[in-house]
Amino acid sequence: MKVQDIVAQIISALKGELHDGYGAIKTFAEEQSERLARFALVIAEERAFGSLKKNNTMFNRFTTRLKEQTEAFARHLVMLTVLTLENAWNAIVGVVWGAINSILAHTGLPIEMPDVPSV
Repeated sequence: MKVQDIVAQIISALKGELHDGYGAIKTFAEEQSERLARFALVIAEERAFGSLKKNNTMFNRFTTRLKEQTEAFARHLVMLTVLTLENAWNAIVGVVWGAINSILAHTGLPIEMPDVPSV
C-alpha cells in the first residue's frame, strides 16, 4: 500500500461524507429559513397594518416565538454539523486504521479503532 493510495481513499471517503452532510444541512436550512421568513413577514405585516398594530401583548408573544424558533433552527444546524463532522472522522479513521490493519493482518497484531474525539 502506498501513501498516495491512502490519501486518495481518505479524500474519496471525505468527499462522500461531506457531500451527504452538506446536502442534509442545506435542505434543512432552506426549509427552516423559509418558515422563519414567512413568520417574520406575518409578524411585520400584522404589526404594521393588522391585528398586532395595537396589541403589544400578542406582538411580544409572536416575537418571542420567532426568537425561540430561530434558536431551535441554529441548534439543529449545529447538531447536523456535528453529525457531519463525526461521519468525516469515522471515514478518515476507517481508511487510515484499515490501511494499518491490512498491513498488520498477517502479524496478528491489529490496532483498535480510536474513539471519536470530544468536542
